[in-house]
Amino acid sequence: MQGAKLIGAKLQQTILINANLKDSDCTNADFERSDVTNANFNGADLRNANLRGVLNLTKAQVDSAMTDARTLLPDDLRVA
Repeated sequence: MQGAKLIGAKLQQTILINANLKDSDCTNADFERSDVTNANFNGADLRNANLRGVLNLTKAQVDSAMTDARTLLPDDLRVA
């Protein structure tokens, strides 16, 4: 899925373990309750994306992506 155009995609409860989302456009996408264990978000555009309730999301994954103040993150993570 590297470089995929996932603008506004509804990806709730999706298994994205080891998914390669590098350089993907995920603006406005909804990842709520998806499992992103070891997913590659390097350079992915997660502006205004919903990542609340996402399973196994790390700070390193968030920091490797483009985010903004509208990106919804789990309570234990914040936009860098």
